[in-house]
Amino acid sequence: MTTRDPFLMVCGMDVRKTLQLTRDEYIDFAILLGTDFSQRITNVGPVRALSLIKEFGSIESVVDSIENQPKYQLKLPKASYLAQVDIARSVFKTLPPLPSKAVFESAERSDKEAAHILQKYGILRKHIYVDSPDWRHEDALVGNYFNDIPLNA
Repeated sequence: MTTRDPFLMVCGMDVRKTLQLTRDEYIDFAILLGTDFSQRITNVGPVRALSLIKEFGSIESVVDSIENQPKYQLKLPKASYLAQVDIARSVFKTLPPLPSKAVFESAERSDKEAAHILQKYGILRKHIYVDSPDWRHEDALVGNYFNDIPLNA
């Protein structure tokens, strides 16, 4: 696979093992990164989320540890935020089974078909690849559900 390929499949289990997290810690780490089901904590981006989960083990413990630190703010009351976390956890813990490997194996690559699918679902308006001088990571983060952008957190 090259950086010009429009899709990259990453195995979450491989990421979890590389980060040396249990399944529950990995789910909480992912939730701290932001989901469609729960808001992020101010100033908690990927690096900080990983270190907090490694240190405290769960979002509840993270929230308890940062509760009196003005740098890290919940955007909701604690109980409401933790209710969102519970919803997100239930979604991630009840994922449907994976399809067979044959579904993921492509007979041949079709840039035209990939572009059609991307356009059909409004994923990209045009192809901009990571190695392109026109690619901006800020643009990839715009428009998330809660309109927060974890650029430097």
